[in-house]
Amino acid sequence: MDKLSAKDFTTSRGPDYHYFISDAKSADISKPALVFLHGWPDSSALWESVAPNFIELGYRVLVPDLLGYGGTSKPTDVEIFTGALQAKDIIEICDNEAIDKIIPIAHDWGCSVGSRLWLFHPDRVVGIVHISVPYMPPTGIEGPLDLDKINDMVEAAYGFRRFEYQTFFVTDEAPKIWEEHLESAWTIMHGDSKDHMKTMFCTPGLMRQYLLNDTKTPLKPYAQNADLKDRWIAEMKKGGFASPFTWYRSHQANVNGAVEKDFPKERIVVNVPFLYISQDEDQVCIGKDILRSQEAGLLPDLAWKEIQQCGHWAPLEKPEEVTSLVKEWLSSKRL
Repeated sequence: MDKLSAKDFTTSRGPDYHYFISDAKSADISKPALVFLHGWPDSSALWESVAPNFIELGYRVLVPDLLGYGGTSKPTDVEIFTGALQAKDIIEICDNEAIDKIIPIAHDWGCSVGSRLWLFHPDRVVGIVHISVPYMPPTGIEGPLDLDKINDMVEAAYGFRRFEYQTFFVTDEAPKIWEEHLESAWTIMHGDSKDHMKTMFCTPGLMRQYLLNDTKTPLKPYAQNADLKDRWIAEMKKGGFASPFTWYRSHQANVNGAVEKDFPKERIVVNVPFLYISQDEDQVCIGKDILRSQEAGLLPDLAWKEIQQCGHWAPLEKPEEVTSLVKEWLSSKRL
């Protein structure tokens, strides 16, 4: 990654992390470090056109491969994915790099880690940025989640089964099917057809059959980049999907529930600036979901921006807009 050095670190609980970091000598010590957290099924590479842009502004930049991806450990035990533990991993990396204050900048499942960095290490976090996925506070729910029941409720509210894809992702067969049809999988994520994400991710049985038939659909312009696609395919061939899908199995198992069941209500309020960036073409992670936390008083300093003509993978599709929105927010909040 341009302007960043690659490093490795073994956490106290065991998992090894691969990450990229900018030179401390080029950073303004009065500014927090920016910690970029990718989601499924990406790696630190998601941020290649975003993260380096902040070095010239004096920020220290840290970009890890999260569990299951890139050069980081790839466990399949759901308990290892507990949010509090992953947040602690990131703090240990920061400590190893002599980083104190941070701003998590997260996408997709990275937002779960970003939220838990605030919840469990509020003394270290001075601001938060979430892309696609809103704030993820403790739910108060214990025990495994019934995904079918959740989709029934969501369908009644929205008219479609927003999280239907998760019922496939948690099956034993999902990793092998994805691994054997990576070209088709790329088009599932980055297809350019009308209502693509809603159709592909929210229609019962469709994604599985699409992959088994090795179907392909026209791609969004950014995803037609052969180097971007080929590097992703090579990475997923090497690491597989068993660990990436464990993020979803851990969610279904509700590993955070037991840890967070007695979390103090007053600590759920995010008392630092919070930037939420949504995308108008993301039909799974819907922007207005952020209003629940805002109306509950959990985000007293919320800024919500929506990128137009953009799907779920905004850091790839509209990196300039993502960069600009974050820069403007950092400046406005004097962070």
